[in-house]
Amino acid sequence: MGAQRSKANPEVNCCIPVKDVKRAASWYVKYMGCEYGDIVTDGLAQLKLTGGPDITLIGVDECFQLKQDGTVIPMMNFLCEDVQELHEYFEQSGIRVGAIVDHGRSGKSFKLLDPDGNHLIVWQNE
Repeated sequence: MGAQRSKANPEVNCCIPVKDVKRAASWYVKYMGCEYGDIVTDGLAQLKLTGGPDITLIGVDECFQLKQDGTVIPMMNFLCEDVQELHEYFEQSGIRVGAIVDHGRSGKSFKLLDPDGNHLIVWQNE
């Protein structure tokens, strides 16, 4: 009898640490196009996206940012159809956003922060 190999069936999601799960879930639903999933508690919220990975918000005591060579690594990238329009909407909504960066044929993007300071990127492909 040969050795049996374990086959994991990965669930595609992105885990994001937040201090207040319900407040963060509400923000991601309102601003990032998420929908509530099956679980929303004080310590965990599952959110669904129309495309791409789902999001799991995990309640933590303290949020911190991962860095590489001193630069903060974004938690997640979101695609959009009109980066300029979305940038203006976020600015008017009081969300902390960076400048729009033109990447030439690769598209345009900007960084933003969620309520817990997690770095996100919004990208428009050309």
